[in-house]
Amino acid sequence: MKAVSLISGGIDSPVASWLMMKRGCEVLHLHMEAGRWAGCGVSDAAVENHRRLSEWCRGFPLELLLVRSEPLYDAMEGSIPPRLRCVICKRFMLMTACRLLAQQDALVVVTGENLGQVASQTLSNLTVISDAATAPVIRPLITYDKDEIVTLARRIGTFNARPGDLCCRAVPRMPATSALPAEIATAENAIGVGSLVHEAVKEIRSVSAMNGVITGSTGL
Repeated sequence: MKAVSLISGGIDSPVASWLMMKRGCEVLHLHMEAGRWAGCGVSDAAVENHRRLSEWCRGFPLELLLVRSEPLYDAMEGSIPPRLRCVICKRFMLMTACRLLAQQDALVVVTGENLGQVASQTLSNLTVISDAATAPVIRPLITYDKDEIVTLARRIGTFNARPGDLCCRAVPRMPATSALPAEIATAENAIGVGSLVHEAVKEIRSVSAMNGVITGSTGL
């Protein structure tokens, strides 16, 4: 089984990916590059997480796809209620991952979401987010608390006590904890989210790693 596994520069998603790898699942990492909306260390940290995870499938190449998501944040600015940004962002990630599934011969999408850790991860919001997917979404960490995730991250070598600037500058002061499907649909129509996904998958970079070493980087 092959999965498209969303990966960031943070703690949770690399652990989720590792748990899938541990069960014998082949993973293809996908990172969304937010450009000026992300901290300066985000993409480098995601590539580093990818490199470290390649140590756990020694002898086999591990691929990372990097997709530009900056146009999404540009479109949301001033066009939709800020409180909806996080839910729409997560939905955009799933839409993009699902668009890539068929061409990558993958079956499912994997995320590092866990219940209630942030506003977008309430049961209500996770339901709305999942509706954007056209394939099964697996959340290995859904019942884990932060201490449990950090413990695993330390064990597998992806924990970084000083990760640098990993902020997201699009996060609103008061994000929605229970976004309504109708208001999300209205907001996505306003920014043309389908077109944004279509354009995003046209410009993809690939980073290969094997045995803990970055072996190549190309444009697809």
